Amino acid sequence: MHPRRHAVAALALASVTASPLVVTDSAAAAGGADSAVVYLSDADNPDGLFGIYAAPENDLAHPHPVLATGDMNDVEAVKLSPDGGLVAFLVDTKAGSPTDTGDYSLQVMSLSGLDRYTVVAASHTATASTLINGFSWDGSSRLVVGVVQASIDPSTNSPTTTTDLREVGRLGGAVTVLPNTSGLSDPAVSFDGSTIAATYQDPDAPRGQVGLRTYDVQSGTVSASSLDIGDLAEPSWSHDDTRIVYAKDTSTNASSHTSLEVVTRDVSTGAWSAPADLVPVTGSVVNENPTFAANDKSV
Repeated sequence: MHPRRHAVAALALASVTASPLVVTDSAAAAGGADSAVVYLSDADNPDGLFGIYAAPENDLAHPHPVLATGDMNDVEAVKLSPDGGLVAFLVDTKAGSPTDTGDYSLQVMSLSGLDRYTVVAASHTATASTLINGFSWDGSSRLVVGVVQASIDPSTNSPTTTTDLREVGRLGGAVTVLPNTSGLSDPAVSFDGSTIAATYQDPDAPRGQVGLRTYDVQSGTVSASSLDIGDLAEPSWSHDDTRIVYAKDTSTNASSHTSLEVVTRDVSTGAWSAPADLVPVTGSVVNENPTFAANDKSV
C-alpha cells in the first residue's frame, strides 16, 4: 500500500469529501472564469474510491466533477497548474480490480476532463517496482516528481531502494533525473522556480522519520541540514516563497494526530525559522496536503 493510503482510507470512512482543497486563479486559462477549487471526493462512488471534482470558488455548494469517478478509479492527490488550465494527479488505474497492486501513476488532464495523459507510470513486478512519492508543478510546462525504485536480487534476496527527484514535461516524454537529489522525495517547487522543498532520508532521523530540506535548482545542491525532522510530508510554498507549510504526524500511538507545521525564510538573510505549529489538533484528526490560499493569509 502506498505510504499515504492509510490516512486517506481512514478519512474516507468518516466523510464523503476529502481534504485538501487546492485554490488557484484560473482566469488566465479560462478566459476570465472565476477562481476554481479542485478537491477529492468519494461521494459518487459506493466503494469509497476518490475522484476529482472542481467548483467555482464562489459556488462551492454545487460542485461539478472534472471526470466521472467511474473512469477515474482512485485518486490520491490533485494539483492545479499555476495557470489553472491543467490538473496533475496520482491515480491507481487498477483500483478495485483483482490485479490491483496499489501503485499510483502520475497523470495530467484539462479541467474539462479531456486530453488525459500518463506522465509517469508506476510499475510493479515480483522483483522490482517504481513508485511515485509526491509531485509538484515547475511553472506551467513541467513537473518535478519524487521517484522510489525498489528491487530484490533473486539470487541473494537482497533488497535495494533508491529515491530521487525527476523532471518531466506536462504531457510526458523524457524523464530527467535532477542532479544530487538522491534521498529526496515529495517535492514542492517554489513559485519562482529557484528552490525545491522535499523530504530527505536524514541520517540523524529516527527510524521511519525524515527531514525537510531545500534543493537549490541552479547549483544543484541540497541544504546541509534539515529544517525539521519527524513523520512529515507534503510540503507546500506560500506564493511569496517565504514560507513552507507541511503535514506532520505528532501522534505517539496508533491514532492519527497530524498537525500543520510551518517554517519561515528571512528574505534578507535566507535563514529559516524554527518550525511553528500552525494548526494544532486534538483527537484523531488528519490534515493532508496543506496549500496556501492565493492571498497567503490562510491555509
